[in-house]
Amino acid sequence: MYYGQGPRKRHQYSPTEKKNIVKFAVFCVVMVLCGMAFGWFLLHLMSYR
Repeated sequence: MYYGQGPRKRHQYSPTEKKNIVKFAVFCVVMVLCGMAFGWFLLHLMSYR
């Protein structure tokens, strides 16, 4: 993702990269939870009709 900053070890992340990774992980978890809740809600709506 970051080029032109000299050789870097792969397993060594800078603080900004760690923040971005955490943000991405939290975003993915929230999206999955929202999708599951929405699907459950739709299933209940369909079953009540």
